[in-house]
Amino acid sequence: MTIRRPRGNMTRPLTTAYHVGDKVVLNCDLDCPDPSFPRVGEAGVIRRILVSDPNDGDKTFLNFDVKWAKTGKIVNVGDDEIIPAKSAAWLRRQLATLNWERRS
Repeated sequence: MTIRRPRGNMTRPLTTAYHVGDKVVLNCDLDCPDPSFPRVGEAGVIRRILVSDPNDGDKTFLNFDVKWAKTGKIVNVGDDEIIPAKSAAWLRRQLATLNWERRS
């Protein structure tokens, strides 16, 4: 677990289960038409964990700088836009099983 101490107007620490160096997968579209931006399902590695704005008080949240494997870009994403790579692999296996059962 990563913990960021309160700064600015924050009254509580921010925590996340992610660490720098964790492998993650993008699970939502970033709404950018640029083809060099990562797409859903692309894997990456967390390079930095940032506090959005300490002066927002308790509305502050964590952002992650993730370096994406295919594009090589470092893009800032939120906690709700990524999932751990291990969870993504498990989900892919489950979906493949469902698709195989439907074909039978």
